Amino acid sequence: MDTNIWSEYNENVLRCKYPLHRCCRDGDVEMIEYLITCVRYSVQTEDCFHSWTPFHWACRFGKLDCLQKLASYLPSNTSIDIKSSRNLQTPLHISALACQSHCLLWLLQAGADANNQDSLGETALHKAIRSGSIECAAILLLKNADIRFFYYKDPEFLEEKLHNINDQSPIELATVCGNSILTVLMDKINECIATKNLTDAENILQTVMKNFTASFAAFYSVRN
Repeated sequence: MDTNIWSEYNENVLRCKYPLHRCCRDGDVEMIEYLITCVRYSVQTEDCFHSWTPFHWACRFGKLDCLQKLASYLPSNTSIDIKSSRNLQTPLHISALACQSHCLLWLLQAGADANNQDSLGETALHKAIRSGSIECAAILLLKNADIRFFYYKDPEFLEEKLHNINDQSPIELATVCGNSILTVLMDKINECIATKNLTDAENILQTVMKNFTASFAAFYSVRN
């Protein structure tokens, strides 16, 4: 959402037609519970702006408490990977694009699929690269996000290359975006995978995650 073009009219529409979405933006957990239990708002209703559900809004603005509250009212046997009808983006895509690593990690722990592709053929890892979030990229790689590009040109893997509509794998996109840190990180991981040195790959990612894990523990403990 581009806040530079967010108008008073849009705000009024949000308040009147999508109060649950608004609460997720503003972090109002108590009102979320009231709207769901008493007013019977659906947690899967899409807005008229982006075709986002309240889950997408909570992730866009990093409201982890709201995300958890919404999930507790998700119908049984319903995936947390709720795809928007407009561009097929899941809350995980939005978390990665908005650099909301805490929401992203929670979603993955709740069973979100790291390799879902949107209408552009992009996974959450592509979105993390676009936003330049090293934390989100490292979390996704630790949770088995698929790189599927090998410089060793093994035909077996070239056929499985996971790419967007511009035929870019996550590594290639990092290069195009000019993010040298992410490019180096994924190059190293890619080499480890290609040579089946998975221990080194995990050690690299754990090193990247060390500071984030500490901050996440502090962040999470305050809210529980």
